[in-house]
This record gives sequence, C-alpha cells and structure tokens, in this order.
Amino acid sequence: MKVSNSFYTPKAKIKRMAQATIGLFMLCHPLSLGVDTFQKQSGKAFENLPSVTQKITHGLKENVFNDTRGGKTFFYDDSCLQVLKERVLNKQIKPSFSPPINPHFKPYIGDTGHFGSPRPFGRVHLGVDVYASLYGRKPKKPVPVQPVTDGIVVYVEKANPNDNLEPNHVKIMGYDGKIYGYNHLARAEDYSKFKPVTLPELGSEVSTKDTVGYVGATGETAVWHLHMSVCDLDVQKEQVKNPLWQKLHKKHRGYAKPLGQVDPLDSTKAGPVSSALRVYRIDKGPISPMVKEL
Repeated sequence: MKVSNSFYTPKAKIKRMAQATIGLFMLCHPLSLGVDTFQKQSGKAFENLPSVTQKITHGLKENVFNDTRGGKTFFYDDSCLQVLKERVLNKQIKPSFSPPINPHFKPYIGDTGHFGSPRPFGRVHLGVDVYASLYGRKPKKPVPVQPVTDGIVVYVEKANPNDNLEPNHVKIMGYDGKIYGYNHLARAEDYSKFKPVTLPELGSEVSTKDTVGYVGATGETAVWHLHMSVCDLDVQKEQVKNPLWQKLHKKHRGYAKPLGQVDPLDSTKAGPVSSALRVYRIDKGPISPMVKEL
C-alpha cells in the first residue's frame, strides 16, 4: 500500500496529535458529552410533558456512584438539571401541592428540626424534619411518603442493606422547577410483614398520589423521620459564590454542600410547599444566627 508523502508533513503530524488529544479528552470527560447529548436529543422528550417517562432517560446523562461505605446513587449533573428546569418551566404547567405525610398520622416538625436548627461542630440543619411518631420512634406500621407535587425523579440514593451509613433518598424536580428531597426513607426489611415500596427510578414521573417510600431511619440516624428539603437552582448559583457557604462546605463536606437549599416553611423562598407543610404541628426551637448570612 502506497502512503502519500503528505502523511509525513509537519502539518499532518500536528493534525494527528490534535485528533489524539481530543480523543483522549473525550474519553476522560464523558459528562461534558452527556450534557451535549441531552441538549441535542431530549427536545422531543418534553413535547408531551408531563408524559416524559419513557423518553427522558434517553437525553439526560446518568451518573452512577458507588461509595466505599456502601449504597449506590443515580443522579443527573448540574448542567442537565438546568436544562431540564428551563424546559419544564417553558411548558407552564401549574403544579398543585399536598403534604408528604398524610395528616391522619398527626405528623409534626420538632423543635430541633427546623431549617437552621443548630447541629454539632457549627453545622446547621438545611431542611425540615417531619416526625410521624412521638420522639421519632419507629412507627408500628409503615408511614407512606408521597411527593408534595408532581414531577420528575432526578436523584435516587439506595441504602446498603448491611449498614446504616447511606440513606434511602429521593429528589424530585417539580413542574415549578424546584427540587424536593425526601431523605432517610425506610428499607424494605424494616417492614418485612408489609407490602414493600420500591424507590422510583431515575427519570421517572411521579405524582402526589404515588408513594416514594416509608418514613425511616436510614443514613446515620436513629430517629425515624422524614428529612424534607427544597432546593432552588437559581439560589445555588449564589450559594457557590458565598464565602460562608464555601467555608461550611469545606468543613462539613456533603452536609453543607451548596445545592440551593431554602427554608421549606418560608413561602417567599420555597413557594406553595410551605402551606402544605404548615398543616402539621410546628414546635418552636432555636435557630442559628448563621442562617441570616447563608
């Protein structure tokens, strides 16, 4: 086979080196490609919102993270979430809201379970804790947790059945663009005599009539409760620039990662979900002065 002399020219060598470098970069940084794929392919996925279950996973980039402590996490990266939010809002779906735990169980938000409640070593609580039983004892029967509003599952963390280090945790982007988190959900074996609830799959649609889990105590807690969080991606952009957030994140790692957390009981920041949560009894408790600076 005869090779052209142009193959050996300096210009050709530079071109080949550039191609090799680009190939290596693409191999080492698949997330950037995933975002591009989402932006190019997922347009059709949102033509018929809210019926997106079968198509959404074709566009969003799935990350799988296996922690050495056990458990597994499925999630969409920040860039994908931003695009998803824009397309959801463009559909102008007016969401409705309801309590995540049926008021029949007489849930309450304890005096140490508010947004901003002090935690050890200078950490603050970044959600609200909803108790479905007195003092957070294990309920005799499973207490279902339902989404506060219809939306799309954007994060699923599955607990390791052999330890209590990682929680069962689900996050759902509502059709208002905010992300609602449901943490410490029970394991199937916690209520083996009852019908088990399977955590929803990443990218699936859920409604306020669905059950995403039972109130549990997974994830480094002995208290049976629902940790409810509300995150706003626009707020997150400001948090990552905030020196105090940077300091907290560096000190407390994942416990203070800036995700756009807002007080779920603050109607001006969290929106209508605050009314859905205020059907519960709310005990007064101390709030860290640091919250005003966050």
